[in-house]
Amino acid sequence: MKKEFLVLILIFVFASLFQFSKFQSVSYEYNVSSCLKENFLNQNLSKPKAFWINNDLVIEHFVSYVCCAKIFPKVSLKENKIIIFEENRGDVCRCICNYKILIKIHSLPKKNYSIEIYGIKYKDIHKPKLLENFSVSLKNEFCGISTFGKCFSDKDCIVDGCNSEVCRSVFEDKVFTVCQWKECYNWKKFGIECKCINGKCQWK
Repeated sequence: MKKEFLVLILIFVFASLFQFSKFQSVSYEYNVSSCLKENFLNQNLSKPKAFWINNDLVIEHFVSYVCCAKIFPKVSLKENKIIIFEENRGDVCRCICNYKILIKIHSLPKKNYSIEIYGIKYKDIHKPKLLENFSVSLKNEFCGISTFGKCFSDKDCIVDGCNSEVCRSVFEDKVFTVCQWKECYNWKKFGIECKCINGKCQWK
């Protein structure tokens, strides 16, 4: 009887380790806004968004929570699922704020992903619950063009092309492109700019 019980325990331990091993750590950075006065939660802006910039996946969502919080997201990857746990490492208080949380995951293999966001955990008081559940596909990718022309500052880089899809240097000739608009050219929507990075003009 004792042997059977021991075998069951070992099976449970190995199964748990196997499940845990499926989670992969990823490289990411994040930004949590200060308290937003606008009531984004009653607008379309409150819907979560995810889109590609080169090989980085950008995830944006809004959350309503206590105004004295310090929110820290933790990102993990399990096969085709991105799981985000958000934790409050600050305090709790009576006032409520709206926060914009922006997460950029670096160097992900380009494919379709489902995204789950859980939050917001606070010690043993606030248990994490599923806040958002959505997906991102390869269609959600910025498709502007960078010429990588030389520059010394951001002022040397300008947006060009009929659809404003080209980031080029002021030291380069004007660029002419076919006037055919695509939603993936909308750099303002993707939250990027034409900038001077390491001496080269590029979308960032």
